Amino acid sequence: MGARKRLAALCAVVGLLVLIPAAQAAIATRPLATWQTNGRVNAIMQIGGVTYVGGKFTQVMNHSGAVSTVSNLAAFNSSGNFTGWAPLANGTVKTFATDGAGGIIAGGSFTKIGTAGRPHIAEFLANGTLVDKSTFAATADGDVQALAAAGGTLFMGGQFATIDGQSRPFLGAVSLADGTIDSTWTPAVDGRVDDLAAVGGNVVAGGFFVNADGTPHAALAAFDTAAGALQAGWASPTTSPVVAMTAAADGSIYTGHFNNRLQSFTPTGSQSWHDTLDGNVQALTVSDGELIAGGHFVNICVGSTCTVRHHIAGVDLTSGALDTTWAPNVNSDLGVFALADTSVGLAAGGDFTTFGGTAQAHLAFLATGGSVQVDHTPPTVSPLPDAILRKATTIASGQVPLLVRWGAGDPSGVCSYQLQRRVAAGPFQNVSLAAKTATTKSVSLQPATTHTYRVKATDCVANASSFAQGPAVALTAFQDSRSGIAYTRAWSRAAAAKAYGGTIHSTSKAGAFATRTFTARQVAWVATRTATRGSARVYLDGKLAGTVNLHSATAMHRRLVFAHAWASDAKHTIKIVCVGTPGHATIDVDAILTVK
Repeated sequence: MGARKRLAALCAVVGLLVLIPAAQAAIATRPLATWQTNGRVNAIMQIGGVTYVGGKFTQVMNHSGAVSTVSNLAAFNSSGNFTGWAPLANGTVKTFATDGAGGIIAGGSFTKIGTAGRPHIAEFLANGTLVDKSTFAATADGDVQALAAAGGTLFMGGQFATIDGQSRPFLGAVSLADGTIDSTWTPAVDGRVDDLAAVGGNVVAGGFFVNADGTPHAALAAFDTAAGALQAGWASPTTSPVVAMTAAADGSIYTGHFNNRLQSFTPTGSQSWHDTLDGNVQALTVSDGELIAGGHFVNICVGSTCTVRHHIAGVDLTSGALDTTWAPNVNSDLGVFALADTSVGLAAGGDFTTFGGTAQAHLAFLATGGSVQVDHTPPTVSPLPDAILRKATTIASGQVPLLVRWGAGDPSGVCSYQLQRRVAAGPFQNVSLAAKTATTKSVSLQPATTHTYRVKATDCVANASSFAQGPAVALTAFQDSRSGIAYTRAWSRAAAAKAYGGTIHSTSKAGAFATRTFTARQVAWVATRTATRGSARVYLDGKLAGTVNLHSATAMHRRLVFAHAWASDAKHTIKIVCVGTPGHATIDVDAILTVK
């Protein structure tokens, strides 16, 4: 990595916490306890110590219960607290730009601010006043997805056909001073523009286009700021649309792609390094000397080495090498949609409701610089590994199918598990997993044996827990003929070659029942499903637990048709009652299984 190493932060956790000297600036793993929103944050920009946030939300709230009604726009001070600034945009806010004088310009799908018409773009003064259209006249006839200001010009990208009533499909420019269209800047692309960056006399555009100025130039293109002439370089190595972009201080451009790619370009537009991911890269910024990428990925691959990163990752600006010491765990499938480097810290916005293991919805500020705490705390394993009987599974070759389940939590996310099993009093042995982060394992066990499972969890900055052992799993099978299963007179026993124990008890009389009393923490009923079978009601300790339909056009033998688990061993009774389904009333008992 670069000269300054990032180290993940933990706040208010039990474990060893060590302070890093201030010379080694860092970004925290857990967010500050700041205000949040109740919906997705798409855009973040700081101007003059105020952090402006746009997206699709109707409330902002703190952790003490204070709530304020807003409409897709809000602002926060240097402590991350709501300022009260909240113009009412009637649609989603997607992008920001500074007007160069302390004010902010917003773009998106909105058409009004309050009651004032503002088709897809609006300017606000530093005091929050909406700038009158006579002063800032810019309009668009479709969503403004991207804004970039440079040299007195505001460049606009999006899903529009006109700007200020003049034809400017997907890309155009207006005066930053008054919003009137720039008639000299006339680049051409044939698809939506999602992001813009103004660097070195050029405007780099990324999006869903295939051609630029009538020539093949998919996803990325650069135009000069004077007339919009297409520039050499900045050619994407893939046709995958660019949906995020940021620039470094030296003019390097970094692009995030719709199809799982993070790409670097030199200041002159040559392709540099790239990383691959398993989800879109939707947000980029430079913070603490590193490139921060956000999206809905959960793995990032540098070369052939793939590492778990839950929706956010830091990489080296010059090589793309992964920062192995920083790995906040961000929830939600779609993850991070906005990033910005602010005086409060690295700001992240998106669909998440927890960040770094801490409840923080849609907007999070991570402390940067100075001394931060290093994550030396291993994951907490919970729930402990346990094997669960599962309905809708089939006993095969005398082996009963169960599912071992476990989990762990950690602010830096869990990157791998190691599962081990012991049979009776034997040694623990490794059990293979389908994936390093798998939290389940299907197993088949022989009754009358005791199995015990334990698991070790390692977080995404290499802290490993000790093995955490779950309860013993003592599986017992009670065949239909066991004396412990009581039947009413309407039941009969018959040989069944495909049954678990070679025989079954069956009945077709409504109200006929079978019972078994046992001491255990799990129970399952094994039966046959065919076209002649009907339904049964299952009671546990005298209370109806469910109705099981054994009717099936496809014959299924030795089928676990009902399963239930309790927290601990106790005495219980299962009762299986024939419903008497018209036309196919028969039900049967092949076996009853318990785990204690």
